[in-house]
Amino acid sequence: MPKAQEQDDSSLSIIQKSRSHTSHTAAESTRGGRRRVLGRALWVGEGWRRARGRPPGRRRLFLATCTCLLEFSEIKAFIRAYRTSRAYRTVSMRRKCKHGRQSHICKECGGGSICEHGKQRRYCKQCGGSSICEHGRRRSDCKECGGSNICKHGKRRHRCKECGGKGICEHGRRRSQCKECGGSSICEHGRHRRYCKECGGSQICEHGRHRRFCKECGGNQICKHGRQRNFCKQCGGSQICEHGKQRRYCKQCGGSSICEHGRRRSDCNECGGSNICKHGTRRRRCKECGGKGICEHGRQRSKCKACGGSSICEHGKRRSLCKECGGSQICEHGRQRQYCKECGGSSICEHGRQRKQCKECGGSQICKHGTRRHLCKECRDTHAGQKRQRQETPAAASKRPAKRRRRAFAWPSGAGRARG
Repeated sequence: MPKAQEQDDSSLSIIQKSRSHTSHTAAESTRGGRRRVLGRALWVGEGWRRARGRPPGRRRLFLATCTCLLEFSEIKAFIRAYRTSRAYRTVSMRRKCKHGRQSHICKECGGGSICEHGKQRRYCKQCGGSSICEHGRRRSDCKECGGSNICKHGKRRHRCKECGGKGICEHGRRRSQCKECGGSSICEHGRHRRYCKECGGSQICEHGRHRRFCKECGGNQICKHGRQRNFCKQCGGSQICEHGKQRRYCKQCGGSSICEHGRRRSDCNECGGSNICKHGTRRRRCKECGGKGICEHGRQRSKCKACGGSSICEHGKRRSLCKECGGSQICEHGRQRQYCKECGGSSICEHGRQRKQCKECGGSQICKHGTRRHLCKECRDTHAGQKRQRQETPAAASKRPAKRRRRAFAWPSGAGRARG
């Protein structure tokens, strides 16, 4: 016989015994250490059928509203039998606390299903919860264990677009994270609530970073090399492709962040990338917009020697172009990789010249006269004439400082006669 059935039968015997006492008078109820008990209708045996919306069975076990004569031990036994019955568990799981949660899983109320670590006991890894599998995941969400929440596409069923999961909205996003649908995870600032600094999101650490990516906090996404684990080549990160690049930025793999023009979508002028300002420059490098990458000297902060930029090495050169430091842009032939013919540098055209200095390719250093711009006399004369013309304008003359008049030289007295 199942354990639940035995408990229901024990409660039945107690209730039947209580019914036999109902014929006693109220005077007899005070003798022999007995007490008057006023019970209320409680579903015990097949009460779960009513809780699930099914019609009650024939054997409706309840304690009728009446005056009963029971011993204290019998009362305790009845309560113990009822609390271990299936009906009590069903009712208690539906009971709401003052915080609007189920009372047994409410941390503030100290629910019975909350462990010492502040988690539901069955989902707590440290306590060895019953719902945690051998791989350290929830059993229902584990692919290797074949969890009940995993669909045939290897995803969580409610988040699977192919299966039409209930967690996917009409825009093809997660319903809770969709701004257009007003998802529950979107705060008033239009960000994910847990990642919003202004809202004090749960995933923001004391240093103002995402907790999992913070080195000082020892985030779980930081590997032993001090990088994000999924972007670390040495660790074989999941976001590193077979070409040794980030998969989303790899042109050969057709990364998701590469536009039709072969550039990063966020940095493409033609696509109107998010990092392009109204002046057609990358926003962080734009002086007019006051980009955060521009220092007080009007240079890129990372490449400014006066500011001690991160790209400046101890030799006062750009680290990537320094031969002594073994910069990343120096090839095995001791040249800059982009200008090396043997390495097939990106700045070498099909004619074997530097692209910017190639006439056939129309390089940027070739003027309209077909000569290198800095060696062209005609362009130089034209430039000098334009400069002279600008200096002769009234506006430029007013700004020009007045020249100091030279004093006429005069011989000292008697010097001329002595000389003659």
